[in-house]
Amino acid sequence: MPASAAAAAAAAVARCRPATICCSRLLKKLFGVGVPLVRGRWFTLMPFPVPITIVVGKPIEVQKVPAPTDEEVAALHARYIEALKALYEEHRAACGHAEIDLVIR
Repeated sequence: MPASAAAAAAAAVARCRPATICCSRLLKKLFGVGVPLVRGRWFTLMPFPVPITIVVGKPIEVQKVPAPTDEEVAALHARYIEALKALYEEHRAACGHAEIDLVIR
């Protein structure tokens, strides 16, 4: 599990109330299947508010090519990935991810 997914799962568990966990276990015992109980803002499915940081980088210059070759697409993709990595490295500490490395597969 990626570090960000593990952190999100830990935060979701931390927000669960003991009553929610108790009800979920009771429903599992009654129905034999785990029923996820979600609770959001105002006891609805609306998620709790969390801060969101949006970072916009410099545009990548692209020339319109009617029928690009695979090499041209690969070169443009490589430029995009490099720009994305540079943007992440520039803003990672300010966004609270100084210890998390960017993994692109």
